[in-house]
Amino acid sequence: MPDRTREHPLRDARDALLELGEAYPLTVPTGLVRAIGAVEILGAAGLVLPPLTGIAPGLAMAAAIGLLVPQVLATALHLSRSEVKETGLDVALIVLAAVAARLATTW
Repeated sequence: MPDRTREHPLRDARDALLELGEAYPLTVPTGLVRAIGAVEILGAAGLVLPPLTGIAPGLAMAAAIGLLVPQVLATALHLSRSEVKETGLDVALIVLAAVAARLATTW
């Protein structure tokens, strides 16, 4: 008989975000949280796979920009909630995405 006490894996991920101190899963719709996760996973794959395979290397630039947009929006969300302390990681990720975009144009 299956164990019904264990929740759905995506619910577990949402709880894990809450345990990490992220407050946005409480106010952001579940579909949006899942969409953000999907965009980040696809963006990471888009940064790595095109340069490694040599197929459509321009996608790496698009992926880097695609990762930049959610971080800018996350920074705006934190600032709108007066969570200035949390913007440090956002700024670091924005810089990394900008560096990745620059590197994608030079390879």
